[in-house]
Amino acid sequence: MRAVTIVTGTTRVVQSLTAIVSGKILLTLGSLLLVPLYLTHWSPTVYGEWLALSAAVAYLSALDLGMNMGAVNRLTQAYARGDAAEYTAVQRAGLAFYGCVALTGTVGLASVVAIAPIRERLGLVALTQWEVAFTVWILGCLILWAMPSGFILATYRSRGDLATSQWIGNGSQIFVIAATAIALGLGGRPTVIALVQLVPLVVVTALVMRHLWSRHPSLAPSFGPWPEGMLTSLLRPSLLFVLVIVANAMTLQGSVIVVSVALGGGAVALFVTLRTLANVIRQVVNTLVIAVWPEITRLDVLGERAVLRSAHSLVVAVTSSVCVAFGAALWWEGAEVISVWTRGMLTADVTTLRLLLVLLVLQSPWIVGFVFVAASGRHARASIASLTSSVVGLVLAMLLVHRFGTAGVVGGLIVGDVVACCHFVVRDACDLVGEAYAPFALRLWSCLVIVSTAALFLGWAAHVAVGGHFAFRWLVVGLATSLATGAATWALWLTSDDRELLSRRFRPATARMASAKA
Repeated sequence: MRAVTIVTGTTRVVQSLTAIVSGKILLTLGSLLLVPLYLTHWSPTVYGEWLALSAAVAYLSALDLGMNMGAVNRLTQAYARGDAAEYTAVQRAGLAFYGCVALTGTVGLASVVAIAPIRERLGLVALTQWEVAFTVWILGCLILWAMPSGFILATYRSRGDLATSQWIGNGSQIFVIAATAIALGLGGRPTVIALVQLVPLVVVTALVMRHLWSRHPSLAPSFGPWPEGMLTSLLRPSLLFVLVIVANAMTLQGSVIVVSVALGGGAVALFVTLRTLANVIRQVVNTLVIAVWPEITRLDVLGERAVLRSAHSLVVAVTSSVCVAFGAALWWEGAEVISVWTRGMLTADVTTLRLLLVLLVLQSPWIVGFVFVAASGRHARASIASLTSSVVGLVLAMLLVHRFGTAGVVGGLIVGDVVACCHFVVRDACDLVGEAYAPFALRLWSCLVIVSTAALFLGWAAHVAVGGHFAFRWLVVGLATSLATGAATWALWLTSDDRELLSRRFRPATARMASAKA
């Protein structure tokens, strides 16, 4: 029975993973295209100020109050139990909440941008007051109305069809990238770019609603009454998720605002570009954990602790190892990647880039752990830990930025992460899946150090030994770090159960390839 559960769940995860990986590839390619386009058509200062405005507006995402995560968990649980009445009630309460937030926020934000000195507070100089106000309002509307849109799209995810919702998102992403590139080529300023990004949200939401009503009428969003106390019961656990939303905003957007105020728009452009490159690593982690989230929720409802334990061990090892492989390659080649990527318009701060890589590799294990406890609805302590990490990190960033620049900002975030998350969140995940924490932690951190050392050493050797065109050297260094990481992980990190599970999963594919060659 356990084997059937693993295989069935793995099939769904692979389908979701394929869709999510495709989306991450699109996002990465879009970044590779758009960053140099921004810097070609805008000055680094204008680009940095656009990023600062985007960061400031991103705090509106906290108005979600964690409802999306909490309510979608409830929808997934209701669907797994076959409880149609609760499914409809949760869906109606969630839609009413989001409609109220989006409408109220749209009107309220219009009043704020009309009177607040946003331009002066963020230290902006290149954009006019009118551009700042209107751009902030449009970006705010994008965030506010993405909340009900995302909740509607999550209908697919709640029924175990995460792949469909991701493919829809991929299509929307293609539209945004293409429209943004065209608008930049035509000389569009930040206000125009903000409007261009709002259009796909409206179109995609309308198409999704039509598809759900025609193909899945029993699950399609509807408006009507819901049981008394339903909204309160959703908000109570969801409020824990808002701590995570605030924490993410403080870490990602707050750090940008700190850099903008202290160092100006040009420094923001470089800092965000470095972080975008480093975040290629994070996309790997996010891809897999998002794919397994619905499956974790389902397995928790069914009480499959042994399967959860195996999945947690394997996902932590695999995602952390992939992060190390990418990070070790960028450790040696990242500065040149930045130069080539931006066509020489930005010069990398190597110290900041390497600290970003350290931060993201350290985050990999506890991000996986957080997803396991969050998907199971037992994330109170993990949410507090995440918020504590962000508060400590941002305070230290503000103290260190004037002396150490952007490297000080990242250094502060690393300290916050180590103090609040690396131990506590991993421990909570082990408690959830029934894993003995002490031996798991010892294996995790010792293997992470060994694998990282091996990857960095072979990456350095390839970096020094290989000459010629930069693309060839990048390829060789990437292969060296990947081989070092893969070999060390397989031999030292993965348990015998992990290796058996992977072998069983890939054995049919290997047999099919051999048959095709024959």
